[in-house]
Amino acid sequence: MRRPRAAGKADKLVHNEQTKLLANFVNSAAVSFLAAGVIAPAISLLNATIDRPAWQLALLLVGCLVISGSLHYAARQVLKGLVE
Repeated sequence: MRRPRAAGKADKLVHNEQTKLLANFVNSAAVSFLAAGVIAPAISLLNATIDRPAWQLALLLVGCLVISGSLHYAARQVLKGLVE
């Protein structure tokens, strides 16, 4: 049988570290969408190595910006779960 755990400073520390790790993971996903959907096509456009219509690039850019911003916002909301 399990021993009951005492809620204390160690539990808060573990909770806060797990919360920060989750927020970091979600924010890393946001940065990945930003890099894949915004930075890479922009570099391709500058090098003239992309042969897609402009509307497709604009849709990709806007879509990835929205996803990236949403994930970053979600990461900030996760951090509100930190315990003092």
